[in-house]
Amino acid sequence: PAIDAITQALMEQFNKLAQDSSKSDSIQPLIYNTYQAYLRRTPEHLKESLRRAKAGNYSLGVKLVRGAYHPHETHAHASKAASAKSLSISPDPHPPVWSTKAETDNCYNSCAELLIDRIKDDMTSQSRGKTPTLVSRGLAEKEKRNGESDEIVRIGTNVTERVTLGQLYGMSDALTNYLVDKTRSSAPFVIKYVPYGALVEVMPYLSRRAIENKSVLGDG
Repeated sequence: PAIDAITQALMEQFNKLAQDSSKSDSIQPLIYNTYQAYLRRTPEHLKESLRRAKAGNYSLGVKLVRGAYHPHETHAHASKAASAKSLSISPDPHPPVWSTKAETDNCYNSCAELLIDRIKDDMTSQSRGKTPTLVSRGLAEKEKRNGESDEIVRIGTNVTERVTLGQLYGMSDALTNYLVDKTRSSAPFVIKYVPYGALVEVMPYLSRRAIENKSVLGDG
């Protein structure tokens, strides 16, 4: 919550939309926040973030992911629940994360649909507010399930400026290639993000991400 509050304050300052609606089409957020679908609070948190962005006339930058610390969250919740009562510990008997992967998947899909519907509404009404979204592999998997045909999907520039499907370089390459093959756009729509830095600096991060994303290597 503390990071969310800081990020929101930065968005209000640096993602501000122009008062002139004719200039807002080129606005892209500088500050993004990460919304983790495995957290029970995420659906309401995302809705409230969208409401605040609209009321505050700033662009909400959203990176939607599933989340990678489920075992740590459940263990920490059990440990804290057994400790003495504290104002800093939630009295909720449930951990902050969903109990099953299916619940997380449903949460992810509903959040993605909420964002896409909001973008569609903005585009239809030519609203000044924009909600560009970096959507990770979960939405791409959903699109793959729903698009088994050989049809090529052509993505308009007004969409690619607001939605991007992304995966970490070296992971889920089959999914990335599938999406590239099935889509056509004048601007990047499917991307790989690459950590930049000295090998000694980036290897710990890449190793951690490989462990967190072990499900891409099997059925986990």
